[in-house]
Amino acid sequence: MAITITLDGADTVARNMQTIRAATGPELRASLHTEAELIMTDIKTGGWVPKDTGALETSGFVEPTKLVGDVAVATLGFGGAATRYALIQHEAQHFNHPGQGQAKYLEAPLRLWAPRILEPIARRIRRMWARRVN
Repeated sequence: MAITITLDGADTVARNMQTIRAATGPELRASLHTEAELIMTDIKTGGWVPKDTGALETSGFVEPTKLVGDVAVATLGFGGAATRYALIQHEAQHFNHPGQGQAKYLEAPLRLWAPRILEPIARRIRRMWARRVN
């Protein structure tokens, strides 16, 4: 026994999906960038970064969010001209930071934030679509 299903308008559905993807991309990038900036602010002000002169803390950056295919990519980091120093401070778990901070000062807060950023991004995208539909 065989059943044949014919879908008329598959090309229209595909075009509509492309339109949705194209319209959602900028909001997705902007929303992810907003979350990345919030995370960086928390890292810098929340006592995560080892602080001696303050140079490491002020070297924190968030690059413009990119859309690579269907994946939004946010890059956060520390270092700039002091990248080697930032990496050593991040990885050396045996260092003592009596004033402030810890090793894994970027990784640890990112692990805490990761489960919490999807809902605000989804909320912004839903609001964007609600404005377009209404």
